[in-house]
Amino acid sequence: MLASTHTPGTLALVRNLVSGRPLTRNDVDIINSFLCAGDATPLRLAVWACYSGCGIGTARQVRFLLDTLGYPRKGYTSEEIAAMFRRAYERTDRHGAWIDPTELSSAAREVAGFEAKEEWRRAAMRAFDAVRTRPMESDEQARAWSQVSARVMVLHLVGVRVAEVENLEDVVRSWLPVECRAAA
Repeated sequence: MLASTHTPGTLALVRNLVSGRPLTRNDVDIINSFLCAGDATPLRLAVWACYSGCGIGTARQVRFLLDTLGYPRKGYTSEEIAAMFRRAYERTDRHGAWIDPTELSSAAREVAGFEAKEEWRRAAMRAFDAVRTRPMESDEQARAWSQVSARVMVLHLVGVRVAEVENLEDVVRSWLPVECRAAA
């Protein structure tokens, strides 16, 4: 039920993410094109990784999640991602309505799709709680959630809405390491 507004390359990336397959070189190229967008698009990663931040700490979290997906180590560094955030923020908030360039203004959060991110977060957490094994040790739960969070972050980056992903619980189950999946 994916929107026809996505390009064929983006649709292929989304299908790989939803199916749980590893990233392909083409997928990485598509992610990079969104990271280099000349608009607020890179800030979608910032609002996913951190509620209101867009500094180096947020960039490190984004880089960690990209690593979780198998994003190449030779890809963008945390520092380069932070610089992308800064440029996107400057384009988004030309009036300088922010005090600290590492903290997103409410207007920048809105442009970066904060409400869509919150919809994703709530839906992904409900699905995760429904399909994970219980009890889980904290490290095991963090590792399993990182798989979910990384995939959802990139889906949010490319503009996929929660409603476009059918059977989210089944999808999230397939993303989890086998030992973390509850019986279907």
